[in-house]
Formats: sequence, structure tokens, C-alpha cells
Amino acid sequence: MSVVAEGTAFVPGTCGELLQGVDARGPVLVSLPVELYGTVRVALTDEPSLTVAPALPKATAALQVALERSGWKGGVRIQLGGELPHSRGMGSSTADVAGVIGGVCACAGVALTQRELLRLLVQVEPSDSSPLSGLWAVDHVAASFATRVAGSPGHVYVAMVDSMRDTATLAVHAALGPGPCIPDGTLRRTRWDDWSAIGRVATESARRNQSRLPNPALDVACAVAERVDAAGVCVAHSGSVCGVLCPVGLVQALEARDEFTRTGLHARILRVRAPGLRVRVRDRPRSRQWRAQRD
Repeated sequence: MSVVAEGTAFVPGTCGELLQGVDARGPVLVSLPVELYGTVRVALTDEPSLTVAPALPKATAALQVALERSGWKGGVRIQLGGELPHSRGMGSSTADVAGVIGGVCACAGVALTQRELLRLLVQVEPSDSSPLSGLWAVDHVAASFATRVAGSPGHVYVAMVDSMRDTATLAVHAALGPGPCIPDGTLRRTRWDDWSAIGRVATESARRNQSRLPNPALDVACAVAERVDAAGVCVAHSGSVCGVLCPVGLVQALEARDEFTRTGLHARILRVRAPGLRVRVRDRPRSRQWRAQRD
């Protein structure tokens, strides 16, 4: 068996969402991508055998979507890195699915736009917007719309805590729907280049979600945000993490971490970054980098 092309996909994880729910248009989600990456290694081979390791159902389903879109008729070997915690609302499933689809298409030489990538992702499960470059508002269920609301944030950090409750995205959506009701016009009125405005929207979204999937750390996080004069808080609307948004920079995030420590909670500091899905492809004998194209 010979390897025709191989590559590694990198997909940002998330600290939940800045906004999630349903407005007059339908489901809406804006992920908060962070500088923590899930990886997927892809190898295209000249013999038609398909392997995914570990053989997770969503990654396996994503491989079938990737094969159909790319038209690749040979074999594929997939190795999931598993760097992102599962069932926490940090985008681990999205990283696997996007990494498989983007990795196979990149190695096969097939270009995807960012909106097309999203449409492929939701064929497997409701998706985060983290594989898209920048901050995006999307229909995370059916990909009926996708709007880039801001570029990649600058020196913004989040102090994140985890209540350690396992949560399966598909199970939450099946039982509780895609999210609570969002007041009409919220997405349009929000200034997505202003972290004070983003913080207010994220805090309101987190509080609305308490009646759907309560996060036990939310009240503490809100108190910490007030003490350090942070922009607000965010939660994983289908997970267990909760974060304090610190647009002033690392010093503010460190202060938030110290405040969490005083309450007995351990906080992890992450930088907010939104590079989107990237694939480093190694053809024989050269290397190149692949990204989903702008629409």
C-alpha cells in the first residue's frame, strides 16, 4: 500500500458559545474559538481500504461525507488526535468532523468555501462555527445561513472553569432543542467588534440557557466577572464549561483565575483565536497549506 498524499488538520476548540438559541430565522450560534486545537491526521492510499482510529461514529460518518464530496476512490487512513476533552462543549466532535472532511478534501486537492464546509459538517451533527475563520453567526443545525460577524479577535482571553458534567451534543439537541429563544434583532443589533457589547450578549445568552441546561458555575463566574471588570461570561450551551471574557488582556484573565481559586474552582486561561480549519498537506515530494476559501 502506497501513500498518495497525507496531511494534518488543525481545528480550534471552543469555550462554548457567545450566542446560541433560536430567533425568528431559526437556530443561531456564535462559537467562542480558543487557542487549543484538535488534530486529525489523514493519509490517502492507493488501495481502497478505509480506517478511522479510534473508530468514533461521528468521524466515521464524516469520512463518508468527505469521500462523496471529494470523489476520492482510493483508500483513506484517519487518525484522530483526541486533544480536546469530549462531552464538555469544547468542540471536540466538530474538530473531528471538520478535520476529517477538510483533511480528505485538502489531500484530494478539492477546494471548499467556508459556507460549503459548514453545509458538509451539519450533515453529520449540529456544528460549532469554530472551523470557519473569524467569528461567524450560523444556523448550526441546517446551515441555512452563515454570516461572518467579525475577524479574528486580538488580545482577548477567557478564564474557563469546567463543572465536569458529561454532555452529548446530539442528546441535548434531541431532548432540549437547538437552544432557548433569542430576542429578535439580537444578532443584527450587536456590535461584534465591541467586546463590551459581546460580553453583554454572551451573558444574556448564558442566563437564558440556565432554564434549558443549568451550569452550576454560572453564578460564580458572573460574580468573578464583576469583580475583575470583565466584559461578561459565556457557557457551553450543550456542555459543562463556563468562562469569564477578558478583553483587557492576560493580566485581567489572571485576576479572574485568582478569583475563581478563592471560591475553590480551578480556572484555565485560554487565548481567544479564530484561525478556522487549517490543513498542512504533504504531497510527494512537496508540502502546502490548505484553508477553506472565503465565499
